[in-house]
Amino acid sequence: MVRFKVVRFHLMFILLILISTSICFSTYSSSSPYYWLKPGVFFKYKFMTSIPRNIVINDKVNGIKYIADPINSSIFFYWKVVDIIKEYILVEIKIVATNVLNEETNLLANYSFSYKFLVDKHTLDTYNITHDGRRGVWVGEWPYLLQPIFSSEEGVKLIYIFDSPTCMALNKTMYNLVLRDVERINKIVYKVSNGTKIFSLTSLNTDVTINGSLKEYYLYCIGSKSAVFTIIHPPPAQLSYNLSGIILGPERIASSEKMKGIILGKSILNSLLNPNYNSSERGLIIDHLLNFTVLIDPWGNVYSVMLKQIPIIYDSLTGILLKASSSGFIAWNVLPFLCLRERIDITFRSLFPDDYKRARFIIELVETNISFYRPVIGGVETRSEELVLYMPSHVYWTIILGLIIFIALAIIFYWKRRR
Repeated sequence: MVRFKVVRFHLMFILLILISTSICFSTYSSSSPYYWLKPGVFFKYKFMTSIPRNIVINDKVNGIKYIADPINSSIFFYWKVVDIIKEYILVEIKIVATNVLNEETNLLANYSFSYKFLVDKHTLDTYNITHDGRRGVWVGEWPYLLQPIFSSEEGVKLIYIFDSPTCMALNKTMYNLVLRDVERINKIVYKVSNGTKIFSLTSLNTDVTINGSLKEYYLYCIGSKSAVFTIIHPPPAQLSYNLSGIILGPERIASSEKMKGIILGKSILNSLLNPNYNSSERGLIIDHLLNFTVLIDPWGNVYSVMLKQIPIIYDSLTGILLKASSSGFIAWNVLPFLCLRERIDITFRSLFPDDYKRARFIIELVETNISFYRPVIGGVETRSEELVLYMPSHVYWTIILGLIIFIALAIIFYWKRRR
């Protein structure tokens, strides 16, 4: 009898540890940024223009251009999780164009382009990969995922980077006023960067006629590259998204709505510095006198910070990009990083010579193999801001098995006592 009690005590002790560990593990899993994250998940987007245009794909590596017409051709953009390596996600992007015209041969062909990156799964900092498979330089932030903080807080997100300075015009009086401060700021930036001077002033003046009088202006430019941010508003939004019959309602949509202006106010600057979703490796230098913000990456490269209105919507529960528009000729929504645009460029042409309507590049999520409903005890999670206990299937069955063992032990114990 004593031996049975000892065995029963040990079995119950092990069972309690097993159940406690499972519950702790499931609670920890709920804090993971992306519950669906595993090798093999993919996201397929349709790539098109807002109004009919011929899309031109310039393969810079091979020196060939491909023309996709809006009726007979199709272009899809993919990204998928190849592997998870500690704190990084190995991702691959792919552009697949079918039935496009090869301008060199004047024959219809199919075209595909792919590239791999390492993405920090907490900050979404994105790095290219060296030839020997190691993490390379910082190239930007992964725009196809949204940080969890945006499910409840408004903030700014880095969307894409392009290689063009931000230039402004000053009259002669203002030029002389800021000249000394520009020199001071350049010295500060020079010390913390790789020798880059953020401001370049030119004495080349520009004559501008304002209200009938001729005004003289001087140009100054910020950096040689620009980092483009946009404001993301948390749910609820004023729209929903239909993905092949799955309705993602306004209560889970985070979006970038129309902005009244592009001034970097105090609240926006504070959110730029928010450590919850801005990597500590990125540096920001803010100077209120000249009203500019600078981003300096870990390698000392300097980017002027721009805030733009970008039509973009995310599902805040999964963090997945659902739809995004790109104004002008920069197809950032499929080529967000400079290293991509060094290899491939995408523009569009009007179908008719006198067609001057403005068009946008658009990507829309059309297919994925993830579930948009995270399993929780008693059902599925429907709102990302709810605090729930995430229950992976293996943990669920562990607890069920534990309960069965516990009930069996209780029955045996009761039976032994009756005897």
